[in-house]
Parts: sequence; C-alpha cells; structure tokens
Amino acid sequence: MEECFRYESEVDLSNENSSQAQLVLLTGNNKRVLEAGPATGYVTRVLKERGCSVTGIEVDEQAAAIAEPFCTRMIVGDIEKMDLSATFGEERFDVVIYGDVLEHLVDPDRVLENTRQILAPGGYVVASIPNVAHASLRLALLRGDFSYTDLGLLDRTHLRFYTRETVDELFRTTGYVISDWRRIVMEPFGTGQDLREGDYPPFLTAAMREDEDALTYQYVVKASISEEPVSTRSRSGVGHQGRRTVMSASLKSLWAEHERTVAAERQTAGLRSELGEASKQVEGIEQRLEEAEQRLVEAEQYAGALGHELNLIHGSIGYRILKKVRAPVRFLAPPGSPQRLPLAVARRALRLARRRGPMALVKKALRVREWPAVLRNLKRPPPVAMDLNARYQIWLSKHSVTPERAEGLRKEAEALSYRPLVSIVTPVYNPEVSWLRGAIESVRGQVYGNWELCLADDGSTKPGVRDLLEEYSRLDSRIKVAFAEQNGGISVASNAALSLATGEFVGLLDHDDVLTPDAVFEVVKLLNERPELDYVYSDEDKMELDGSRLDPFFKPDWAPDLLNCMNYVTHFSVYRKSVLDEVGGFRTGFEGSQDFDLTLRVTEKTQNIAHLPLQLYSWRKVPGSAAASVGAKEYAYEAAKKALTEALDRRGLEAEVLDGPNRGHYRVKYAIKGSPKVTIVIPTRDQAPMLRRCVDSIRSRSTYANYEIIIINNDSREAETLRYFETFEGRVIDYPHPFNYSAQMNLGVRAAGADYVILLNNDTLVISPDWIEAMLEYGQRPDVGAVGARLFFPDGQVQHEGVLVGGSGGLAGQMNHGGYFGMGECVSNVSAVTAACMLVKTKAYEEVGGLDEELSVAYNDVDLCLKLREKGYDVIYTPYAQLSHHEGGTRGHRHPEEDERRFRTRWAGYRDPYYNPNFDLDHQFRLKL
Repeated sequence: MEECFRYESEVDLSNENSSQAQLVLLTGNNKRVLEAGPATGYVTRVLKERGCSVTGIEVDEQAAAIAEPFCTRMIVGDIEKMDLSATFGEERFDVVIYGDVLEHLVDPDRVLENTRQILAPGGYVVASIPNVAHASLRLALLRGDFSYTDLGLLDRTHLRFYTRETVDELFRTTGYVISDWRRIVMEPFGTGQDLREGDYPPFLTAAMREDEDALTYQYVVKASISEEPVSTRSRSGVGHQGRRTVMSASLKSLWAEHERTVAAERQTAGLRSELGEASKQVEGIEQRLEEAEQRLVEAEQYAGALGHELNLIHGSIGYRILKKVRAPVRFLAPPGSPQRLPLAVARRALRLARRRGPMALVKKALRVREWPAVLRNLKRPPPVAMDLNARYQIWLSKHSVTPERAEGLRKEAEALSYRPLVSIVTPVYNPEVSWLRGAIESVRGQVYGNWELCLADDGSTKPGVRDLLEEYSRLDSRIKVAFAEQNGGISVASNAALSLATGEFVGLLDHDDVLTPDAVFEVVKLLNERPELDYVYSDEDKMELDGSRLDPFFKPDWAPDLLNCMNYVTHFSVYRKSVLDEVGGFRTGFEGSQDFDLTLRVTEKTQNIAHLPLQLYSWRKVPGSAAASVGAKEYAYEAAKKALTEALDRRGLEAEVLDGPNRGHYRVKYAIKGSPKVTIVIPTRDQAPMLRRCVDSIRSRSTYANYEIIIINNDSREAETLRYFETFEGRVIDYPHPFNYSAQMNLGVRAAGADYVILLNNDTLVISPDWIEAMLEYGQRPDVGAVGARLFFPDGQVQHEGVLVGGSGGLAGQMNHGGYFGMGECVSNVSAVTAACMLVKTKAYEEVGGLDEELSVAYNDVDLCLKLREKGYDVIYTPYAQLSHHEGGTRGHRHPEEDERRFRTRWAGYRDPYYNPNFDLDHQFRLKL
C-alpha cells in the first residue's frame, strides 16, 4: 500500500515552483480532462474543485481506488496497451495530463500520437517531465556517479531521460507544438544526491547557477496539436542504452560553461567603467523593492490578523459547543426529516435577525398569514444536482410538442387574425439525403400552414439529393426548388433561395437542421401581438445523429453589444422580407458567417427586434459542422471578424476587432478619444490597510494616466487612518454624518468635476492594468450611461459579471454565468452593474439625479442603472476590466429592510431582459423544471 503514496504531494496553487500546481494552472477551470497516472488523485482532487470533470487511467489498482472518488470515471489499466480511440469512442477531452508519466513509458511517442485522436478541437496536452541536464546530475557525472534512486531525477522506474531539446523533439515529432514552458527550479545541492558544494570549485557552481537549464529540475509544458505535418518519427528521450551520450553531452556542457566563466572574468575589468550608471538603476530598483516589501509586510499583517480572528473563533466556547452538538443533531434530526423543521425555522430566524436586525424578525413573525408558505418552503427537499443536459431532458418532456398539443396549436393558428406568408429559405449542397429529408419534413410538419419552402441546390454531386428535391417539389406545391449548374458557395445559394421567396417574412433553415412543429406558429403568434417587428430570433439546441437533443442555448433578449462579441442570435431567425431586400440579401466573401453579416446589416436598419425564449430550432451535429465542433470552420471566424469590422466602419465607430478568449468570440476594442479625465471616488471609514492596498493597486498597476482619486471619509476615528489621510496624494472629502452610501458617492461625484467618474469600493484590488481604458472605451459612447467590471472573490472565483434584477428573492443579485456559452467572458448589455466598480458618465448620472439617498445601503447602484435605462442609456458589462473584491470587507452584508422594500416597490414587475425566463431566478443559469 505504501507504493501508492510514493508520489503523494500536497498541491499548493500559490507555489509557482511546484509541478503539480503548474499542471493544475495550465489545465484551467471547467475542463473535460483525461489524467494519465493520477496515482492517489492529489492533482485530480484539485481539478475537481476547479470544476473539471476528470477521467483517470491508472495502472496501480490500489492507487486507482483511492483516486476514484475524485473522478467521473476511473479506468484501471496500462495506457501503453490501450487503444484510446476504441476506449473512448466519440468522447473528446479538452486537456490530457501526463504528470511525471512519459519518462516511465517504453514508447511515449506512440502514446502521444494516439492522444491526438481523443483531443477536442482546441484541446491540448499538459505534461511534467524531469530534466536530466539538471546541475546535480552534471556535477555527479563529473565524479563518475550515475546512481539510481527510489525517487527524483534518477528514479529507478524511469525508462527515458529528457533535456529541454529532447522534450521539444518528443512533442514536435508526434505532431504537437509547445506553446507554454514552465520551469520548476531546484538548487543542485538540495535534490537528494550526495553532493557537497565545497567539493567543487566556485567558478563551476556559479556557472551552474547562471544556466537556466542547469537549475531546471522539471519542465511543465502545454502542447497543442500542430498544424504542420508530422515529421519523420524519431525517438525522443534517452533510454538505458543512451546514457553514455547524456554523460558526454553533460561534460561538454560543463566545459563550455567553464570557458564562458573564464571569458567573463577577463571581461570584468572592461565592464567596471559601466557600473556607475548601472548602480543608479539598481538604487532605483532597490527603492521600489523596499516599497513592495513594505506592502508585503502590511499584507502579511492583515493576513495574520485574519488568522488570529479565525483562531479566536475556533477557540471560542460557541464554536466548541457547535462542534460537539453537530453530530447528535444530525443523528436526531437528519436533513429533510420532519424533526429538522424546527431547526430550519430557528436558523432562518437567526439569519434574518443578523442580516436585518431584531425588529425585522419581530415584524416577520407577526405576519401570520405568511407562515404556511414559509413552512412549505422549508419542507421542500434540496434540489437534485443535475447537469444542464439532464435537466434539459426533463424540460423537453414538459415543453415538447406532442401530437395532441400539435392539434390544439393548429386550431389556434387557424384562428389568428393576421396570417402572413412565411418563406423558409434553405441553401442545399451535398447533404446526407436522410438529413435533408428530415429538414424538409420539419417544415411540412409545421402547425401553421401558411408557409413556403424555398430550396436552392448549389450544384450538389451526391447521389439522391436532386431526386429528393424533385420528389418534394412534386409532392407539395408550397415547396419551390432551384438548381444551379455549378457550385457558387453558400451566399450565392442563399440568395438563389431568397429570390424564390414571396412571403412577407423569411426564415432561415440549414439543409441538415430541424424546426420544431410550432416554430413558424410561435413567430406569427408574436407578430399578431407586435406587428411592427422586423426581426425575430428564438432559442436553439443541438441534435445528435440519433435525433436526441442536447446543449440548449437559452439566450438573452436583444443585446447588440453581446452580438458584437458572439453571434448569439443564429437560429431560428425570421426577417421581414422588405428589410432583407433593402440591405441586399447575403453577401459573398463572408461564407461561413454570411448570416452573421446579414444580421449586423439588418439591425442597423431597424430596432424592431424581438426574442422568443422558446427552443424552436435544432442544429444537427454533423461531422465537420460548427454544431459538432467550434474549430470545424476556421474560415468562418475570419469572415465574422471581417463582417464586424465593416459594420463598425459603416456606423462610423473607430475600433478594432480582436479575437476573444474563446473560439468564435471577439473583442471590439474602441479607440478612446483624447485623454478624458477620470475621477475615482472611494468611500471609507477607517480600514487604513485595506484602503492603502486599494489605492496602491490603482497607482502601481493602472496604465491610464489621466485620473485622480477622491476619498470620501465617513467619520474615520483610527489614528492610522488619519495619518494616512495626511500623507495621501489626492483629495480627502469629509462626510461627518451617519453612514449613507448614496449621499457619500453623490458628494464625491459633485466634487469630481470630471466627465467620467468611477465609483469604487475600498475593498477592491486592480488585476488588469488597462481596467480604466476597458471601461472608458464603452463609457465614452453617447448611448452608454454606466459600465461595470468583472470582479473576483479573493480566492479567484467569479463574483460579478453584471447584476441579475429579480434574483436573490426577487430583488437583485450579482451574476455569475458559470461558463454558460462563455457569455461571462463577453462584453454585454446588462440591466445593472455593481457600484463596487462602476464607471458612470457624469452627465447621465446627474440627469437621473444620482444615487437615491433614501436607499442608504443597498440596491442604490442597481436603482441608478435602471433609472439610466429608463432614460434610454445602455448599461454595459465588460470582462476586460478585472478586479478582486472582498465584498462586505468594510460594512458587512446587512441590507436594511427599508432599502429592500423601497427597491422592490419601485421596480415591481421588472423582468430582466438579459436573463432567459426559462432559468431559475434564485439558481442562476439552472433550468426551471
């Protein structure tokens, strides 16, 4: 059993000089991971905590049993003897990890070659590999020693040995390119080798320490599949038969280092004359280091204070009593049992008293009519943990159109007063005949009958396609078909189909996709309610080849800035035909993103746009299609960037289009006009160390120059804080009144005298140096009133990606997209952003009366944003302004009941348009069932 734990190690992500930490950091969060050789799962456990689903392959049965609880799947076996393609079938992984594994394999080349077949598009390999050129081995070789050990560089189970060059060769010859090298550094005399520094001449040990590779104990690399053809395979690494080569190479390397050292000593005299200027530079660096050390000391003191508080809590009588009574309470009153109800009531009461005060609890208790609802809520069992697709299957069972429901919808469709002809246009080129038949039948199965299907074949050569199209044109008079003699591309074919259309509205359908039976009906039903609409889009999902539906995309309502980041509208899209004619239909040169280009041009002509929050369209996951793989059509991404660039030019906006953090996402980076002054207003009451860290992070990390900082002092009393104010290089404005956040910030904005103001909490720290520019580039737009940032908790978890109005018990809560379609990493329109970090246009701020001073503590920032939206301003969230935020670090989390009641009354009935109504308001991005 001890053999299982021979590599066991605690993973400390704060230790950059740890191969396990670097493996985790290079893997990232929320990834599908295959980990080869997880041992007892010490890395696996951390990956699971970071949202990864991990499949393990472990040859040691005992170790596999220990690691299995942290895996979604554990396979016991030898990876060298496995057929990875057969084992995993269609399953693909975002990351495959080889942590100290490749050196143990007989044929690592073949294993890496096979790994390419199970990587998802954009996937990569992360590996840690020991470096045989480490100084400890070089020095040992000088005395003729190459002794195996139980662990370390000369682990007796190692079959191959690597240097930086042979690591690179290993991946290059197996079809990869290494995009990231990380070095784990270790001194030569601390590796377990029996070496004494005094046994070697100083010039030799000094030369070793100047050589990066000599100090590198392990390499940790990230390698993606290369676009270059794989070169002729040559075995990498050095096996047992090749040790003499390694030894010779090491000796040559040592001698070369010796010669360089001697040459350096000869040059020393000539370099001394240059030391004067260098010394001045060193003095400046030393001064900055002293300042950094001072900040570090303050941070350590703060951490120590927090640790002391934690120790006091753990040592308190209450905590010890709690630990003792927890077990018997769980035994006598298990969670979910009737016996648990009184405890749940007591816990709810204590939480209410702590958050709102004792009087709020008394008032709540007196509202007797609410008792039954509260008890029902407390009795409700906790939600079952299911992923999105599992919940979606339940959702489909409740919302899919059954034959019985279809009959009722047909009658409802026939009773509509407005029944426009809807043309469905479909370009066709060499689809599977069965998929094309499915697409056509999904149109023929529509419960709304006033449609026509316009099919344009673009010179298909696949047998059966033409016959099928001719068959349906004879079968149904509503189906029109045009045939091209030669292939002209999807834009040409789409225009050919569009030329057949005679309907008032046009819907787009790909030749291998499927409409739900109610798709056209739901659009026309909405047009009866809102006949002015020119463009309607719906939600969508994916369809496996077996017909099962998954990966639903429940979209926000119209969000033009989100559209500039990702083509989120896609299918099912229905346009007024006259608007399509006005913009000229589809354009060639945008193939792969021709519908995105069309949407950008249409939405420049009209703002009569609506979203149907219904799943009306299924993308079939055809191999090689965008539905099956985001990397399937690389040319489409370049076409999308071209479409966005031209759209910005047409609108007269000076901006550049950059790649976003995910494939198919883009960043529109607006040029900042001039250098407008930005005033940062920070409220505080004492908390000098926290305030100093906040201000120092602004001054040391911000790249925008034209800003000033105003501190609003709310009756600080501590001597340390008052001393800090005396030396503060900026304005300090006193607010000697009871705490009122709104009044303090209004005072600061009035005093700012700048066109733009950033409201900033004193418990924030700047992460991204261009955070001011990232907000200002949107804030300068005349249509934008406020811009918010992406905030993280101190532990790195996302805290704020906009505000969901209506969440958190019907009030408002900070949004965390949880990675849902990457929307948290996109610039987007939102209902509100938090004033923990909010840039506002001063003119717009004053126009709506600033923050409501009757909302003294809570919801004043959300109220401000909603007032701005009422005035016609947009509120924008940008992920490119990043800060950490210790929420409640100064004032705590208590929300006065008066603030909640006032906010709830003022904005009663508000539905957040940027949050799909199919999602649960209290469990973000989880489907309501």
